[in-house]
Amino acid sequence: MMRHTNGVGTSAAAVPNGVGTNQYARRMSRRQQLAAASFHDLLAQVKQETERQYHCYEIWAGDCTTIVVAPRWAHDDHPDSGQRLIAASDPDTPPPVMSVLVRDRAILVRSTLARNLSCPSHLLVELSQDRSPLVRTALVSNPAAPPGLLAELAADPEQNVRQEVAKLAQCQPDILDRLSQDQRPEVRHAVSENPNTPVTALDRLRHDCDPNIRVNVVGLHTDSMPREWLVQAGADPVQGVREAVARHALCPPAVLIALSQDQDAKVREVVAYHRACPHEVVRTLVDDESQHVRAAVAARCPEYLERLSRDGYQEVRRAVAFNPSCPPAVLDRLSRDHAFVRQAVAANSSCPRPLLVQMLHDENPATRRAASANPSLPRAALAMWQLAHTGTR
Repeated sequence: MMRHTNGVGTSAAAVPNGVGTNQYARRMSRRQQLAAASFHDLLAQVKQETERQYHCYEIWAGDCTTIVVAPRWAHDDHPDSGQRLIAASDPDTPPPVMSVLVRDRAILVRSTLARNLSCPSHLLVELSQDRSPLVRTALVSNPAAPPGLLAELAADPEQNVRQEVAKLAQCQPDILDRLSQDQRPEVRHAVSENPNTPVTALDRLRHDCDPNIRVNVVGLHTDSMPREWLVQAGADPVQGVREAVARHALCPPAVLIALSQDQDAKVREVVAYHRACPHEVVRTLVDDESQHVRAAVAARCPEYLERLSRDGYQEVRRAVAFNPSCPPAVLDRLSRDHAFVRQAVAANSSCPRPLLVQMLHDENPATRRAASANPSLPRAALAMWQLAHTGTR
């Protein structure tokens, strides 16, 4: 049995023959002291290494104080900020480490943590009070945020935060309705672009002083647009709003008739392209002063192709040449037109095959490529053209 005296253990059975007990005890005491010193040095080294890797943080939460042990690199005075950024984005980062990163000095680390889907709810609530609007803006896009947090962020003093809330696809209708009354036009513009915006908010935004917002109401919310709204928007003083009305798939014929006489040629062009445009309106637009309007008529109305094929503008004749209903005789005549028009003839799927084979030898390279890509071209002719084309190259 070991005996301990003043921290030094001796054993009578371990004393060799011929050596005095006191001398042996002194020798063993010295050895044990050296061993103990080595052990304490080793312990100090381990402790130093541990302190280098880990750090204790005193975190106050509510009415209690919690001691959190986190890696040393998680502290914001650590030189390796990249490791903190990686940890902030990693969904497997332990919550104690996230509790330290939530107070990181770098905005990028805190904003990255705000997007982390695994971030605990109480830390997300803490991040919603962050001093940086970039962090609060990043928090908006986190679907793991508590339900009531979005309503708080919708009342944020920073415009960018409210704007991000208004862009959110899963934003509640009552929040969008409140944001539709925001003082900042950027926020209201985001509300007008959100497909979940309720009708009550759209009714308010269609009278907005910003014309871009009124354009969004008409152009982006086709399913929830009452007929009377289109009628009223058709008389809007801003050309973009009237153009959006003319593009609307459910635009009433009476509104199209009124817009066909609009002073802006772009509005009349859109009316000419509309599938529900009345025939009598098309008849008036075929002689419109704008070549863009006449080209729109040529793109959709077969009965006026012969007449418009002799138009003085290449754009109109090109639209005629692109129309699949264009008569073969008209295509044959346009195949000798300007190269800009001939390309359209060669690309027309209704172009006669003999004419397509002829256009494979057109002087214009773009026309030849259009003819070779036409699905109506016979395969034999295409193979011969490719062979000749490869041989000459």
